[in-house]
Amino acid sequence: MSLTLYLLLINAGLIALFTTLLFKKRMRNVVFFSLTALLITFDFAVISLDKIYLLHKAEDDRFLEKIAHYEAGIAQQLALYRRLTSVQIEATLTTISQPSASETEQTIQQKIQWRDEMLDHLNVLGFDQSIKNSVQTRVNEVVHRFLMESLNKLALEVLGHRQYAKFVNSRPREEWSDGLFVTELEVFTKQAGVMTAPLERMLNRIRTFDQSGTLLPK
Repeated sequence: MSLTLYLLLINAGLIALFTTLLFKKRMRNVVFFSLTALLITFDFAVISLDKIYLLHKAEDDRFLEKIAHYEAGIAQQLALYRRLTSVQIEATLTTISQPSASETEQTIQQKIQWRDEMLDHLNVLGFDQSIKNSVQTRVNEVVHRFLMESLNKLALEVLGHRQYAKFVNSRPREEWSDGLFVTELEVFTKQAGVMTAPLERMLNRIRTFDQSGTLLPK
């Protein structure tokens, strides 16, 4: 039983009591009417407050229902947006990952900027870590490949064809890895006394990028 109904029943009982006392001449008319008017006023106030409460509650319920529908709609839109964004990201990564002879320092910088902006965007929207890892890994692979190709060209210029061939043939082809190539090239050029500032900067660029994903100035 609600508190409002409980109070109204008590007041109805009091009015019945006052009426009985009036008929038994235990209460004067003026007192009866005053108390009755007071109780009726109280009942009206309680009922009014109850109506106001119910109206507010109904309004709140409707508002909460609207919020729930709105949030559900937003969740659906966000899920759709995430799916579409994932498709767009995959298509972009496929394009970015294609080997290109026209790759330049400028295009590499643009891809790194795209990577950073996209990761920020994905973080804000709460995308899965797997998607963020894919963006970072695949763009980094493109940049690393470009840096290694640039290193090869620079190493050939510094060493010359003969010394470069000697260096490359110092190990079986299947043993070479990018990390080993970088390390051994540094040792080889220093021992041969042909290490140059541009080559040293390039080696440092590759190491720094592989460790942190940051591309140092050329």
